[in-house]
Amino acid sequence: MSDFVPEKIEVPEMKGKVKILFDERMVPHIFAENMEDAMFAQGYVTAKFRLFQMELASRASGGRLAEIAGPDALENDRLKRRQGILFGAERAAAAWKESKEVSSIMDAYTAGVNKYLSELSPRKYPVEMKLMGFQPEPWNTYKSALVKKYMDQTPLLWRG
Repeated sequence: MSDFVPEKIEVPEMKGKVKILFDERMVPHIFAENMEDAMFAQGYVTAKFRLFQMELASRASGGRLAEIAGPDALENDRLKRRQGILFGAERAAAAWKESKEVSSIMDAYTAGVNKYLSELSPRKYPVEMKLMGFQPEPWNTYKSALVKKYMDQTPLLWRG
């Protein structure tokens, strides 16, 4: 990993120094002086490179896919609502808020995502969003919980 590409994120919300290096596969390596700044940077970088996937996963898990994909996605939306995914995500988000440490981390991640969104103009939206004709929504802990529930339903492809 000799060809790292640096990225700087400088925002007043950060308490310390953060360095993000990308390896040859564009995998980010985040170095921060504290956990909140690391999670802020993680949210920012995730939104920068995976915004469409984040929106798709949160909407699919939350039974809102038909809003962007049309009526063909209604059955998926009904299934997710019947499965209680929304309730599970609400409970997860509430449990995360009960822990000061976890809440702080989730708030920092959310702030990083929303910082990136605040800098994003419609012409810079991911091509998938442009083609489907929708824009990203502000991020929150509940949406992170929906993505977590979406990932929980992904079967393991291998067992170690």
